[in-house]
Amino acid sequence: MTISSDYQPALIVQDDCQLSLLYSELERIDLLLQLYCYSLSKPRDDVFNTFLLSEGEVEARMQYPVGRPHWAADAQSLCLPTGGQPLLAEGLTELINRFELTDFERDTLLLGLLPHFDSRYYALFSWVQQGKQSQLPDFSLALTLFCYSEMERWAHQASFLHRAPLINCQLLSVEQPKKDLAWSQTRFITDSSVYHFLLGHHYLAPALASWAEWSSPPALPFYPAALKHALAGVLLTDDIEPRPVVLLRGMPGSARAHAVSGIFASENRQTLLVDIDKCTESDDDALLLHLTCLMREARMRGAGMVIRNLLTRMEKSASLPEKLSEQLNQPGLRVVCLIEPYAPPLWLKKTPTLQTEMPVLTLEEKTHLLRDCLPEQRAADMDLISLSQRYTFTPESLPLIVQEAELYRQQRDPADVLQQCDIRQALNLRTQQNFGSLAQRITPKRTLNDLLVSESLLQQLQEMLTAIRYREKVLAGGFKDKVGYGVGISALFYGDSGTGKTMAAEVLAHTLGVDLIK
Repeated sequence: MTISSDYQPALIVQDDCQLSLLYSELERIDLLLQLYCYSLSKPRDDVFNTFLLSEGEVEARMQYPVGRPHWAADAQSLCLPTGGQPLLAEGLTELINRFELTDFERDTLLLGLLPHFDSRYYALFSWVQQGKQSQLPDFSLALTLFCYSEMERWAHQASFLHRAPLINCQLLSVEQPKKDLAWSQTRFITDSSVYHFLLGHHYLAPALASWAEWSSPPALPFYPAALKHALAGVLLTDDIEPRPVVLLRGMPGSARAHAVSGIFASENRQTLLVDIDKCTESDDDALLLHLTCLMREARMRGAGMVIRNLLTRMEKSASLPEKLSEQLNQPGLRVVCLIEPYAPPLWLKKTPTLQTEMPVLTLEEKTHLLRDCLPEQRAADMDLISLSQRYTFTPESLPLIVQEAELYRQQRDPADVLQQCDIRQALNLRTQQNFGSLAQRITPKRTLNDLLVSESLLQQLQEMLTAIRYREKVLAGGFKDKVGYGVGISALFYGDSGTGKTMAAEVLAHTLGVDLIK
């Protein structure tokens, strides 16, 4: 697709280059429409005399465009186009390239944009099409304006078929034709999401905003290097079209969406987060239409897309998997579906899939992550390795944990720097689980100095602490690969009631800096 070579404005508005370059294209479509109006020998209402240019002005602008539609406000600051190349709004260029639109499809899209910019086009379309019911352009009008022979009209009718990008990707909103009207009289308007995209807005339709959102830039832009390496050859390259859908297996709460968003952000791409469980639509066809619109949003922006809970919905439907598979098998999509560890495989009949595991952060990665996130004004004796061993946190949760630790520091002593007890308190509260009536959480208070036991028993307790502290290093040395199970540390305390079994466990928990679950 190229912009029309015979049309280039002499002056381009500089105040807002994005909008002014789009205006230059809208001017061309507007002039073609006005020229067509003057070719119709029918009386016009007085309202059109104030809206339309004179026939002479239209012909003059066709030869010497000014770079904006006649209804747009005059600009005070003008600049000449550079390089002698046709100028086009960057958003429109991206839209055309990403959906592989032809010149005819581009012009049809621009024709459907006109009512978004000026509501007087509704009355004009109604007058041109000889019917007050037809306030939107129809297929026939687009074919008449942009085709110069009968053969072209026949050929470009294919652009309005359901498999063509204008309809299939929901770039146009099409009214259902009435039974007494021909197919060519089907009315359309460019979807409002395209209008907002061209204006640079971050927009999602109300029907989508409750279960989809654009991810915010990560506060801690960290992701496992192994995950980016696994996704690079599939989602971050332009060599594969259409791309396979990536099935990312991992535990809930492992920050999979955060990691994928960070990977896309490292390549200057946005991420659209979608949670199917939050969608209240029960009809599969309506859900498919919504998902198609979300794919349009991601493809339009060259963004990635992360989908949660898709498998649960697909298991309940017989028709959704195949229809959705067809929609996912289009160029320009970068889709990651989050799958639980023991969930059955997700098969897409018409789209290839690539399954990969969410890497677990190593002790070194967690320690490095914690060190980078903590403020410079902190205690020098913080045991970051111990904190990383004892607690579970992710790049997504850690910034909030550190903020909460700062609040506990202010509560404890506003003049003091951040201490290990502050970060430990925040970690304890953030990682707590509700065990209900099955277990009781105890915050340890007693230490080894409070425990009165024999030297041999004290030595055994010290050996247990040593085993726990060095467990990660031993496993990282390759021992974990040799044993498939039983790599944890268990101890059995036995004795009569009241002999101090729970107290000994509490002392161990206090020394390790964790809570005791009884």
